[in-house]
Amino acid sequence: MGSIHHSERFIYGNIYPDYALQRGAADSESKQPVGVGDGGSAFWGMVDRVATKTFEDPQFNGRG
Repeated sequence: MGSIHHSERFIYGNIYPDYALQRGAADSESKQPVGVGDGGSAFWGMVDRVATKTFEDPQFNGRG
């Protein structure tokens, strides 16, 4: 998912293992979020600051 804040571009990445997808979900994962509750450190997200090509603010999902 991308956003613009004060004319700067950001991309949010939601990272998770492929086993988290249910059968058939791989076709729709780019159009709808994959929901997981307390999935542990294998499920996380981060912000990509496009202008500086840096990753920021990693957030991990619970303890699993």
